[in-house]
This record gives sequence, structure tokens and C-alpha cells, in this order.
Amino acid sequence: MLMMLLSPFKEGFAERVESMTIMVGVINLLILFLLNRKLLGISAALWSLFFIAVQPGNVFFDVWIKSDHMVTTFGLLAILLLVMRMPLYSGLSLGLAMLSKETGIFYVIATILIWLCGGMGKRTCRDFLALSLIPLITCGWWYFGVRLFYGNSTSPIHVVTSSYPWYLQMTGGFAEHIQLAFSSASGWNKPWNYYPTTFPVIMGLPGMILAFAGIIIAVMSHYHGERFLIREGCFTLWPLFLLIPNYMLLSCLSSKVPWIVISLLPAWASLQAMAVATIIGFIQHISGKPRCGLFASALISIIVTACSTAAVLKLDYEEMLQRIDAGQWRGAHYSKDIALHANRLVSDRERMLVTSFHYWKGLGPGHACPVFAYYFHRKSEILLRPHELTHNQLVNDIIKYRIDWAIISPQPDKLEMVMPPEFVNKHRLIPTVLEKAVIFKTTAVYMEQGNRSSTRQDAGIPGKTP
Repeated sequence: MLMMLLSPFKEGFAERVESMTIMVGVINLLILFLLNRKLLGISAALWSLFFIAVQPGNVFFDVWIKSDHMVTTFGLLAILLLVMRMPLYSGLSLGLAMLSKETGIFYVIATILIWLCGGMGKRTCRDFLALSLIPLITCGWWYFGVRLFYGNSTSPIHVVTSSYPWYLQMTGGFAEHIQLAFSSASGWNKPWNYYPTTFPVIMGLPGMILAFAGIIIAVMSHYHGERFLIREGCFTLWPLFLLIPNYMLLSCLSSKVPWIVISLLPAWASLQAMAVATIIGFIQHISGKPRCGLFASALISIIVTACSTAAVLKLDYEEMLQRIDAGQWRGAHYSKDIALHANRLVSDRERMLVTSFHYWKGLGPGHACPVFAYYFHRKSEILLRPHELTHNQLVNDIIKYRIDWAIISPQPDKLEMVMPPEFVNKHRLIPTVLEKAVIFKTTAVYMEQGNRSSTRQDAGIPGKTP
């Protein structure tokens, strides 16, 4: 709804949506501060803001137009409301997180684990129903009702057709996303340890060391003898309740996408903050003289700040994308290259035909590549077509809509060997050959057809006028 209010058909829409994403990130900072201030103290709360601000993964993903950022907003709010002993409103917030995206289940798992460990004191069915039934009611109408009563998929990308099983038709994109997650042929298949291997990239080496130190400190502070402390204090373990079960869940999935961890990043920042705040507090406690403790604390703060800031200052966006997901980086590189060439060749107000790019497996037929749309700056009318269309079908569109340029990205099989030569041999077009696409100036195609129709009419030969 917010995106619709931003007038998507006006110039600069992508930049405005990016700004909106950053604004949501600022709101997340405020909620994270309130949560950690209540549970870990003012020092850890301030450090958590610093670490989330300089965390390479958060800086990298903050400009991505993803609904995961809203999941973080309502998920953190749900934990905060649970801390404030408001399970009903916490459940409502969990439902809003699930409405934002399916990854809201991460926070549902975390809050139920907090309840199981006695975070709300005595475990009651009323609190459990508030944390499970209320989210189901809040988001169930969308996941199970929209497709059933209105015939719409809950997924903007994957198209659910009548050929799908009844449960996929009923639940729309939700069930299809589940099927995609467990599919062994989704194009996103990676080994079980894919997410742990991204820790140094997401957090930086200093941040990763501090995060694992925070895990040890969090566990030790709640471990007494042979018994885990089950009481209100288990709220301070909320980062572990959020991270451990969900990383285990993600590791079991066949398909692994890099951005699914966006909503988990505040937990890593909180662990880093817990480590630094504890170390500084310990040094101040054991130091004999207040000045020595203050000096040592300031020195540690400077070192941590310098190392963490250096990790993000040398961050290169494309290099990081390549390290997180090489296939995604290659696809973005191809689309950017196509858009930059199109900017140089195409003039404003010229019409373009753009086929879908065959190397993006997740986009449905006729969907625009978001990377191409971001880098293409000409004010042109664009006709989108699936890349599976034949030469004759594309020529018919070129003639019918008087297309001046065609960007074709056929599958790398015999179609690729046949279609571009047909444009060259039949229409004498000069191609601009790129890695994954071919660009043709097609004005001559519809002009030639128009000249033929005029010649037929002058000669009295019956024929169709395009």
C-alpha cells in the first residue's frame, strides 16, 4: 500500500522506494534500541545501534527493496511487547510480520521458545494461544483466503495455474514458496553450510569474532551449575532464540537465497553489543583505579569502533554480491550491461521490445528485470515479451506496435543460433551482440512492411494494412 502511494509510474520511483526501505531501517533501529535497553542495559543498547549501522550485511541489504525489512520491524516489536507482558499485542505484531513475508515465522519461533523457557513466568495456554492463534488469524486470511475466494496468487512472481495441485491453488504463493524451498531443481540449491560460510561477509571478521564471543557470554550468564536458568531473565537470550533454530531450519532447506537472513541481522548486532558491553563492564569492575578502568574502556571502544568501521568502509557492493551469491552477481552484471548499452543506443520516445532475460529463472513470463529497469534511464515505451517467442511472433509485434529497438535474450540452445541470424539475413539488421542478449534497430522492419503495403495499394493488389 505504501509503495502504491509513491506513484510508481513517475520518474525516480526506484530511488524513492529505496529511501522508504532506509526509513524502515531507521524505525528498526529505534525498536532495537528500546528492546536492548530494557533487557541488556543502556550500554549494550547503544552498542547494538552502532553494530547494526556498520554491519556489512545490513549496509548491503538496506538498499534492497525487500519486504524482509518490515518483517524485522514487526518481529522486533513482537519481542518488545512480549517483554512488556503484552502477549496479545505481541501475537498481533507477529501476524503483521507474517503478512509482510513468510520469514515472519522466524520471530514466531523465537517468541514461542521464549514462552517455553518461562519468559512470561508461568506458562499458560492463554499466552500460548495469543502467540500462535492470533498470528494465524491475522495472516491466515491472506495465505489461505485470497487465492480461494478471489483467484489471486499471494506471490507476485510465481504464477499458480489450474494445472497445479489443489493445495497450491488454494494457498497460492505461500505453498509454492514452500515447494520452492524444498525443491532440488530451483536454481538456488546450495550446500547445507552455505549460510555459515557467509558469516565473515555478512558481519565482517571483527564482527563475527564479537558475535561468537557474545554467544558464549550470553550462555554463561544464564548457566548455573547443572541447570539452565528458566525465568524472566531468559529474555536476554532472545538473539539465540532467533538465530539458532532458524539457521538450523534454513540449513535443512534445499534452496537457499542470500537475502532471507535480513530479518536475523539485528540479533547478530545484539550479540556483538553484549560482548563489548560485558568486556568493558568487566574491565571497569576489576580495575583498581577508576581512571585506569576508564582509560582501558576508552581504548577498547576505540579499537572496536575503528576495526568495525574499517570493515564497512572498504565494502564494495558488487564484490560483496559476488561473494554472497556468484550467480546473482553474474545475472545483475548481465542486466546492467544490457541497460547501459541500451542507454547509449536508444533515444527518448523511441519504442522498445524487450524479451525476458533467460538467465533469470525466478521471474515469470513477461516480467521486467529489476536490475535492467534500475539502470535503464531513457523515456521510452517498452513492450515486454517472453523470451520463448519465435522470430515470426516477435516480427509481428514489431510491425504491429512500430517498435524501433528490440532486445532479445533467447535460451542458449538452437533458438539462440536461429533467431538472431534470421533478423540479420531476412531484414538485414546489424546486431549489437552482448553476453546474454542481442540488440537490433528494428525501425526498418515496420517501415519496410509499410512500404510493401503502400506498393500493393498503389498497384491495386489486395492486402492487409498493418
